Amino acid sequence: MKKRKPTYKRLGEYAQVCFMQRALALDISVAVPYGDSDPFDSIAIYGRHTWRIQVRSAWRRYKGGDRYSISSRFMQGKRYFRPAEIDFLAVYIVPCDVWYIIPVREIRRCKSLQVIPHRPTRGSRWEKFREAWRLLKQA
Repeated sequence: MKKRKPTYKRLGEYAQVCFMQRALALDISVAVPYGDSDPFDSIAIYGRHTWRIQVRSAWRRYKGGDRYSISSRFMQGKRYFRPAEIDFLAVYIVPCDVWYIIPVREIRRCKSLQVIPHRPTRGSRWEKFREAWRLLKQA
């Protein structure tokens, strides 16, 4: 039987499961809304705090270069995420097994995020959010 190439939806579902696994390992509870009508994929719960999380992933480098590009817009680029809809963008760079936990207020109408996880000293603006799971444990 011929192996099928996974769809973008399937790749996104994989990233969501990876988010749940990592969060649970860090003692952060996770709830998933029924269906996909909400702008968030998961709800992270730590103590009395709940956060709405949108999970994004990148599987290959952007245009064969040294960086990964992740859309920070909702619904295939039609509009930006807003703090009224989600609290954090959880970005998973799959080949590097690296997470970026970025508060949506930091995105400020960026069309996309560019990260270089294999060269963290290069000074990407998003490096301060690399593996920033601590943000989900703060008030």
